Amino acid sequence: MQFINTNGDTLTIDNEETIKLISVNNDSFYYDKGYIMVISDNNLLKLAIKQGLRILDKQKKSAYDMSTSTSSIKSVNSYSDGERIYNLAVTEDVVLTQEVYYYFGDQYNHFVLANKKNLMDLLPKYSQEIRKYAKENKIDFQKKDDLDKLLRFIALL
Repeated sequence: MQFINTNGDTLTIDNEETIKLISVNNDSFYYDKGYIMVISDNNLLKLAIKQGLRILDKQKKSAYDMSTSTSSIKSVNSYSDGERIYNLAVTEDVVLTQEVYYYFGDQYNHFVLANKKNLMDLLPKYSQEIRKYAKENKIDFQKKDDLDKLLRFIALL
């Protein structure tokens, strides 16, 4: 978690594992092996999101300053002229993709990945009703709209 102080400097929170909750305006962030933002809460169950980036490809610079992910390009980090070693800057383009993960949180703010098994473990008392609803409504545990509908249903139980 980073923030900007009154001097305009970007700072990072230290000892993140000692923090339970960060609240900014109407947003709540819990720390559970990374920051998770609560996007809805029905008092029985929380729906949270964790976003991140994943490297898809690293592309090395080739002839004419073009990028390629071909493995036949050899990168050299340094060379020696016999007397000194010179370090070289290797230029790469990195291709990233954004990843979004949804989590369910319980009343004690413990979060688990949003899937049917974890939901049944969190709410065993309602497992029959939830299983039936999820099947009838074809709930996709990777789609926010489906998870919102599921939380609204659970709030009625």
